Amino acid sequence: MAFTDQAGADYVIECAGKSASYDTALKLLRTGGTLLIIGEGAEVSFNSSEIIHKHLTLFGSLYSTMEDGRKVQELMVKGEINPLDLVTHRFPLHELPVHFGKVITFSEGLLKAVVLANES
Repeated sequence: MAFTDQAGADYVIECAGKSASYDTALKLLRTGGTLLIIGEGAEVSFNSSEIIHKHLTLFGSLYSTMEDGRKVQELMVKGEINPLDLVTHRFPLHELPVHFGKVITFSEGLLKAVVLANES
């Protein structure tokens, strides 16, 4: 929260699929913020009051199946694909608000983006 002067984030992307990460994501969002849920796991639970009182928006997104994931991992282990070849954009965390539109619309030739948390 210090990063946002205690205001909270406009967007949070949840990738772990765990109840604890949902709780953390919801707490990190500002009023009116958006949570993009990518992480898929077992059934999760979270406090709905956080969503209601902060007027949050939640989106889910699925780009592949578990079997797709296994196939990709096999190809990576065999050295047949290098995931770094898919990264077309890199930018520091503080620039994420500027680039977020590109990330969610895959515009400007974006395939995969890496957010560099330790760079200014």
